[in-house]
Formats: sequence, C-alpha cells, structure tokens
Amino acid sequence: MKKYRLFTAGLVVGCMVSGALAAEEMIVIEDEDEAEEIIVVDDESAGDEEVIVIDEGESEEIAIESDEISIESDEEQITLESDDTAESDMEMLASSEPQTFSIGIDNAWLEYSALVDDNQGVDSLSYGHVAIKAEWKPGNAWEGQLEARIDGYSQDGNPSWHDVDLDYGDNWIRYRGENSRITVGTQTIIWGRIDEIPPSDRLSTIDGNRLNLDDLQDRRRSRPTLRAEIFGDDGKLDLIYMPTFREAELADVDSIWYPIDRARKKVLGIELPQAVANTITANTVIIDDAPDSDHAVGLRYSSNYNGIEYALTAQHGRQTMPYFSYNGAFTAQYPRFTAVGGDLAFENEGITWRFEAVYLNDLPATHTVTGYTDDVEGANWAAGMEFYPGDQDIRVNLQVAGNHLFEDNLLERENVYNLNGSVEIPFGEEAWKANIRFFTGLDKKDIYFNPEIAFVDWEPHELYLEAHYYDGDEGTLGGFHEDHSLISAGWRASF
Repeated sequence: MKKYRLFTAGLVVGCMVSGALAAEEMIVIEDEDEAEEIIVVDDESAGDEEVIVIDEGESEEIAIESDEISIESDEEQITLESDDTAESDMEMLASSEPQTFSIGIDNAWLEYSALVDDNQGVDSLSYGHVAIKAEWKPGNAWEGQLEARIDGYSQDGNPSWHDVDLDYGDNWIRYRGENSRITVGTQTIIWGRIDEIPPSDRLSTIDGNRLNLDDLQDRRRSRPTLRAEIFGDDGKLDLIYMPTFREAELADVDSIWYPIDRARKKVLGIELPQAVANTITANTVIIDDAPDSDHAVGLRYSSNYNGIEYALTAQHGRQTMPYFSYNGAFTAQYPRFTAVGGDLAFENEGITWRFEAVYLNDLPATHTVTGYTDDVEGANWAAGMEFYPGDQDIRVNLQVAGNHLFEDNLLERENVYNLNGSVEIPFGEEAWKANIRFFTGLDKKDIYFNPEIAFVDWEPHELYLEAHYYDGDEGTLGGFHEDHSLISAGWRASF
C-alpha cells in the first residue's frame, strides 16, 4: 500500500505544480491497515505555499513553494531549489553527452579455398584480414574515427604469388549540426538502392583483389572525401568532394583475379579477335599507372513522396576500375565521365520494389577499326523485388539489370542483360544460415553461382563453407573465370 500512496502523492504534486488545483480543495486518502492520510490544502490564506501532509504517525511534510520543494521529516530535510541557476544547470546536463573513447579490433577474417578445375595450374588460395578501429566522441556535436587494415593474400600453384597489404580504412572527423552533418577524411561511400550492382555507385574505389567473392561493402576501399549532408523537412541533400583520385585495388598480375590473363590470351569483358590474341605473350607489358591527383564531385538528393522513396544524383570524376587499351602493350585508362540518374523504392503487398538507372558519357571502349576511344555514351539500369515468402524469415531478392553502349562496331558487347539475386534462409532455431547468390546472363551464357552455409550461433563469430562456380561464353565474366571455380572454408567476426 505504501508504494501506491507515494505514487498517488507524486501525481498530486504534479497537479499542483502545473496549476491544476486552482480552487480550495482537500484530498484525503486513507489506509485501513495503517493510520496514514495525504491531505492537500489550497486556500487563499496559504499564499504561495501549497502543503501536502502525509500522516503516518510521524511528522512528515512536503511543502511546495514557487522557488523550492522541501521535504521534511523527523530525520532529515531535502530541499530542491528551482531558481534560474538550477534550471540552467539541468538543461546543460540534459543537452550534453559524456566523452567516450574506444579502440579495438573491428573485424577479422580467415579463409582457405581449393580450386576444383584441373585446366589450370593454381591449387589453392588463402586470405587473411584484420581491421583495427578507434572511435572518439568528445561531445554531442563532434566525433572522430581512426581505422587501419591488414590484408594477406596467397596463391599456391603455377603461377603463385603472396602479398601482405597495409592500408588505411575510414579515418575522419565529423561535426553534427542541428540540420547538417559534415565529415572530413577518408570514407567509403556507396550510393544507390540496388543490391550488389547499384548503377549509381560510380565514385567509390573498387577492391578487385578478390573479384566478386565478397559482399559489396567488402569490395570497396576508403577514399579521401569532404562530405556535407544537409537534412530538411522534405529530404536530404548529400554533397561530396574528392580532392584526389584513388584507383581500384587490383590483385597481382599473376593472380587468377587480375583482369588480363596473358597465358590464356584473354581480357575480361572483351572477346578479342584471334589476330589480336595471337600477339599476346606471357611477356606482354602491362602499364597500370594511374593519375595521382584529380578531383571528383557528386550530389544526391533523396526524399519521400506518398510512401515512395526516391533519389536524384549527378556525378563527375574518373572511373576507378581501369580499362586496358592494347597497342602491343596493355595500358590502363581511367577516363573522366559524367553521370546523371536516380532511383526509387516503394512497398506494395509485402514486396519492396526498387528501380535505378544512370546515363553516362565519355565511357571507354575499343572500335574494331580505330581502336581505343573514351567518348562513348551509355546507360546502366536495374530493377528488383525483395520479399519474404509466407511471412517467414526467408529473404528473397531478385533483380534484372542491363548495360548499354550507344555505339556500333565495338569489341565490347553493346547490350548486356542479366538476372541476379540472393536467397537467405535461417534454420536450426537461427543457429545456421544458408545463403545463395547468383548471376546469370540473359543474352549470352554467363553464370556465377555462390551457395553458402554458415554457423552463426557463436556471436560475434561465424564459421562458413561455400562454393563459387563460374561458366560462360567468351567475353563474359563467367567465361573469363570458367577455370577458377573453387570451394572455400573460413571464419569471420565483427566485434
């Protein structure tokens, strides 16, 4: 009963503070088990003082005045002042946050892969990764982050290669305003709404060391960037400026994931004429130098209209993945481009629909007669649907995409269509997870299939077993890597 009475007294105090008791009134709450009363008296003779009397056999009084709350008893007296200084101190404490600092391992990864095709000389691949992150938040307006990563690669067989790479991650300082967020430093920014292959993702630095074995976020590297995010009532404006150019991170020229295979006389994405292929030898020179200082800019405005999320984007910069022109030697080209486009998403009857497209100019290509050019126009688009069949935990994502070059007589495919997606299935009381990623060409044979099963009930650790299967025609991703199918086992953790 005592808890009930004190709670009731609190409600009465609140009413008096808010001026709810304007006239003379008395509230008496009696307890049959104990002699206790709560009496609220408000009359003109009391002046500015209102009194609650709790009678429990002892003298205990709560007095509320305009400038203080006083609680008196036989043993102690507590006074809470409510003058301007106290109110200011309370507001300051409510609006500030304590300073925090943390440092430790952010994520780690170990993987071993065995190649299953006897048509090539490589036996196995190994990969190790660890990222260390420090986070600092001195208050509610500022925060900072430092991140470094170490990656180790090993390829055993013929050819073999081994490398350990130390690189920076996302290192930035950020200011948060009332309607804005400013971030300066190295950052990983991926724009777009489509899974795995967003057409709007034009300025991020690609990590090609492991081709497409990993998820999209793990296939990108950090890049020096000034970013301003402005939040309004109707939407968000995202502005980025990249003062320097950072090209894609590629594997060693002897790696099976390098886009040129001199031994097999192949170039990723191009079906070479036989006369040209015959001029390629194991000693053909590859020049992959990139400009070290060139800026890029981009903007993206996103909003919501009647349940439809949409965004518009404009970008200008150099493509980070090199295009290799050939004239007796392979030379990496990083042409500048301009891209404009947009994306949208909405939900209808349990299905999330996504659409995204960009128009680009100054794309690189190779004419069958005149050779290399960097003034071709083109477009990339994709449409997808995500749903959970039967309202279960199974997630299905299906997408159709197209890439187009608006030019005739090219060595590249002028129109490329594909179907891709993923299926995630938790099972075993969510201790296990099965995941399938796939990609298949619609105009030419081009197959990538990636089933995986993972034990996830050892958080933050995961153990997994997966396969990567490639097959396809000449000039396709699956065709270029048709001898590189593999089975992998690994451990990964995010702390």
